Amino acid sequence: MNHIQTQEDKKDARLLRQLLEKEVSNEQAKMIWKHVFSDVAIWSLPEIRQNLAEVFGFSPTEIDKLETKYQNLIPINVEPPKMLTPLPSFSSNEPRVTQMINNYWDAVDHLKKAKASLSKVQLEEKDFENKEAFESIIADFANVDSMFSALHSFVGKHLDNFHQYVQGAG
Repeated sequence: MNHIQTQEDKKDARLLRQLLEKEVSNEQAKMIWKHVFSDVAIWSLPEIRQNLAEVFGFSPTEIDKLETKYQNLIPINVEPPKMLTPLPSFSSNEPRVTQMINNYWDAVDHLKKAKASLSKVQLEEKDFENKEAFESIIADFANVDSMFSALHSFVGKHLDNFHQYVQGAG
């Protein structure tokens, strides 16, 4: 497979390289794994190995080292988090639903703008007191990105629910 590495892939590869090249806490390592291999999907070990090679450019030796060092933190066969938020019910074509749809689409727009604004932040190691502080903020940005994904998923679930009532399926 000839995967063309995106900017996001390159950022994720740098995060994963930290796991090989530096001593990171288990908490940081777990955050990196969860960010790169999001729990939106259920990953098998062969899928993770394949992505490490084809998407992130790791050698078989590097993949083996990662697997050995982080065998208990690699998110394999993990069920995606269940959204336990109950979904409301409405009468078909209830006017309030249209307003809620508009509000949720505004939220989607704001989320996209916020994520785009944060992605323009170009912090460098020299902006911090030390390398550890810089690496910590990189891990924090990965965590924030995961939160954006969770918010987007939450809003999408509710939008799908609202749309069924506007279309008369409810």
